[in-house]
Amino acid sequence: MSNDYAPVQPEYGRMPRVQSECGNIARSTVYAWMEKSNFPAPLRLSARTVVWDMAAVRDWIKSHASVEGEV
Repeated sequence: MSNDYAPVQPEYGRMPRVQSECGNIARSTVYAWMEKSNFPAPLRLSARTVVWDMAAVRDWIKSHASVEGEV
């Protein structure tokens, strides 16, 4: 029996994509949310490069949108 399901590839995004997904917010807002509201932490790829797990970012948006009415 063959398995028709392909493994899900994680999706990562840099800061501009995170800002866009969250409603075109400022960079400083992303870091403020990380400090005070458990916004997903970035993954460091190198000394100057970080990415976010976009599934985690979307989950955070959904959980906060339902609580606060908007992100």
